[in-house]
Amino acid sequence: MEICRFRAWRSPEKYSSFATGQLVPIVAHEFPLAKAAEAHRLMEAAGYIGKIVLTVD
Repeated sequence: MEICRFRAWRSPEKYSSFATGQLVPIVAHEFPLAKAAEAHRLMEAAGYIGKIVLTVD
């Protein structure tokens, strides 16, 4: 059952909702690629809610 729910979340309708702006991901932190290790430490500590984004300058 869990697999079915996961697949439903990945449906094309969900992706189009992101494309149209109806769904917006929550970005908790942004790090430059050079600070990927710091971003990984934050992820391991689980002290955030949302996505951790690595940016390429």
